[in-house]
Amino acid sequence: MNKKHLVTGGLLVLTFIIGFYIFNLLPLIKVVGGVSPFSAPDSVRWCSLNYWYCYSDFGDPAIPNFLKSQFLALFLLPIVLPTLFSFLFFKLTKRKEPIAVVLVIPAVILAMVAGYFALQFAVDRVHRPGVLQQLTPRPTPTTSQVPSEDTLIKQLLSSWATTQSKFSSKAGESGTYNQPSKVQFIAKDTFLVYYDDGLVDHISILQFKNGIFVELKNVGVMSTMPLNQWQTLVKTYGDQNFSVSNYATDILRNGKQVSYTELTKVPENVFVR
Repeated sequence: MNKKHLVTGGLLVLTFIIGFYIFNLLPLIKVVGGVSPFSAPDSVRWCSLNYWYCYSDFGDPAIPNFLKSQFLALFLLPIVLPTLFSFLFFKLTKRKEPIAVVLVIPAVILAMVAGYFALQFAVDRVHRPGVLQQLTPRPTPTTSQVPSEDTLIKQLLSSWATTQSKFSSKAGESGTYNQPSKVQFIAKDTFLVYYDDGLVDHISILQFKNGIFVELKNVGVMSTMPLNQWQTLVKTYGDQNFSVSNYATDILRNGKQVSYTELTKVPENVFVR
């Protein structure tokens, strides 16, 4: 392989990397709402065309529908378009076209994409001035936008040391409660959680409020409860129009113990005995 081939190969790799950055990493779309366990739900960030690298919620109105395709996010944007971009560069250089022509390609692409999203954002602001209010999940919300259940669970686990230290009932000899093994959402931002200190079982009701978890009630020393007690808690602290969802690391199903490596959504009511 001579020096000329090495230079050509290096340029192809370089242009592929540039194309990959443009189509997958360059921040172009303004998105409101935290998706990281450490970001506030009303934070503002800029996302790339590829939602996969932005971890954006599919429900975000700032993300155009055609960009929510997994085929686009996993195949076209990271592979096909950067390869095509690199191929065009190769063809132009082989024909000895001026290098300025090559540099025009990313500039034109960026101008078209930026113009499209700038126009879309302006239209959205005119026709949907109350978009954050429309996304409010409950009549009396605590935040402008509540993250998904999976995101809330991840944030709960990552902040568990701080969250459990503020509980009304303190842990026993260990001084720290173990991470929860059962979670049940009774509203978009409110849920029951089961945890223990290695000796004693506990249930609390938590609410996600202003970016942190607040204990609304220590239900008591128990792992499950009678149906009527559970119904009273849901009526008092939950949303009557919300479909309850359950997550557990292990569950007794048809007389057999089923275990999961992480909190997993299950059909059973994990808090009613």
